[in-house]
Amino acid sequence: LIVVLNVELRQDGEVLKVELANESKSRYNSDTFFRAAAESAIRAVRLASPLKNLPPEKYQTWREMEMRFNPRDMLF
Repeated sequence: LIVVLNVELRQDGEVLKVELANESKSRYNSDTFFRAAAESAIRAVRLASPLKNLPPEKYQTWREMEMRFNPRDMLF
């Protein structure tokens, strides 16, 4: 149930685009549990915008990133 997102950011950390990575797109239409997790992950990224404390001098490094959401990592 790992959701992989591709995220594109502006220089101020605002999310320009967030979408499912290719490896997650195939499961989105066929698995309702995965779809719910994917929509939650996308919503979380949008709500976190703008991302803070990103070093402006390294913008080319973090401008596009892949984020992986694994529910197991969220257990305490």
